[in-house]
Amino acid sequence: KGVWPRSLGCMPEKMLKMQAYVSVMRFMDGKLHSESEMAKLASWCVAGCAAGLATTVAGCPAELLMVQAQTGNVSAREFFRQKGLRGIYQGASVTVWRDVSFNMAFFTSRQGFISLYRKQFAVEPVNSAKFALGVAAGMLAATVSCPLDVLKTRMQESESSWRSWPSLLMHLSRQEGVGALFRGLGPRCLAVPSMMSLFALLQETMEVYFFGETMLTL
Repeated sequence: KGVWPRSLGCMPEKMLKMQAYVSVMRFMDGKLHSESEMAKLASWCVAGCAAGLATTVAGCPAELLMVQAQTGNVSAREFFRQKGLRGIYQGASVTVWRDVSFNMAFFTSRQGFISLYRKQFAVEPVNSAKFALGVAAGMLAATVSCPLDVLKTRMQESESSWRSWPSLLMHLSRQEGVGALFRGLGPRCLAVPSMMSLFALLQETMEVYFFGETMLTL
């Protein structure tokens, strides 16, 4: 259930994410004119935040329709009939925080891991090594953003009446314990890191092929 809206929203979401990251990296590179570690870290963080914002634009509606179908057997047609277009960003307030934290953690740690690899082995990592480093970065990012993902799902459920994610956070922590905020972490770490690492590697490969350079691994 919910596979069609998620499948249709996945590619636009990833395209917006990657283009936002690369565009901001190019902008920051042109403004900072510095090779210092702090300048690189600032660029990675800002670009990661931009990628998260872009992700929410396309990803929130697709995930909402998926959750509605999975938790209440509500089709996309029924959802639009009930709530209209204005309802497609239900839960967006927490979704944007989840996406920003995830993407900032993912891109920053991936860049950091690749930089450490270069220093440790004095060579550019091959694609298989970059994929593995991306998976490690994805697992870190998935863990960091998991509580926000749980809150997002609870707010997007078909019977949910929650509109304030801080209130929902306090409610879950008190009623179900802090562990409730990490439910589903295992499946999340199995699916998300490998997918993100693959998309980043494909983006990088295409940039090098068409433009001779990439902004993903400076």
